[in-house]
Amino acid sequence: MPNETELSLLTGMPVDSADDIRNAAAALRDTGVKNVIVTLGKRGALWLTADGTEQHFPSVNVTAKDSTSAGDAFIGYSATVYVKTGDVARAITAANHYATDSVTHLGTQTSYADREAFIRFYPDFAEI
Repeated sequence: MPNETELSLLTGMPVDSADDIRNAAAALRDTGVKNVIVTLGKRGALWLTADGTEQHFPSVNVTAKDSTSAGDAFIGYSATVYVKTGDVARAITAANHYATDSVTHLGTQTSYADREAFIRFYPDFAEI
């Protein structure tokens, strides 16, 4: 689950455009990685699967105060949701929202919402 910079470092490929990112993600997938999820900051996330399926998950538009730990928020929450549901798409969607919420607060760990605060912000995830 690399971000764009990490994807470039892993593949040695440019990530200057959406096509570049797709190509680099496909190159990483082609090494045997079954699911490649690239975090794209305010542009959301891209998921490529072993069977060639590609899906873009747009982020929610907010006014960011501090994006320092948004990637960590995304990774942590996506792992939590995936373990609970077994649904990669649901995990990415929920993680996008959780990371979006985190950038509306200052700090790193202090920017992470607890369950109650997150559910108030995004009630669609109450069942997770």
